Amino acid sequence: LLISQDLKSCVHSCNANELINSTATTCVTTCQPNEFKNFNTTRCIKTCPSPLTPNTHTQTCTSHCNQPKLIANDGNSCIDHCPQGSLISSDGSVCVSGCAAEEFVSVDGEVCVERCGIDQFVSL
Repeated sequence: LLISQDLKSCVHSCNANELINSTATTCVTTCQPNEFKNFNTTRCIKTCPSPLTPNTHTQTCTSHCNQPKLIANDGNSCIDHCPQGSLISSDGSVCVSGCAAEEFVSVDGEVCVERCGIDQFVSL
């Protein structure tokens, strides 16, 4: 049995939009910051199984793509270009829906960057 997300009842399984925490006791909506969701599972894990690698942007275990391919937003495939509305992660390997909190969107609107280039400024 699991503990429901609201911590008020015991349940046999989590709701469709929930995950099982890494200790397999509670239903949660997101994994803890130091945990990852393995694709095709509904459980948070602390380390990704080989050959998958952790993607800190999406908090998932993903496959690694050979350059110049990018990991698709869903983490399940390698693609040549990110789909419209997506950005390339600051490490240049993953398509993401948004940049991490400490990053900015590049001037061309295609890549997440950690700092603006020379003669470029952050728009507030």
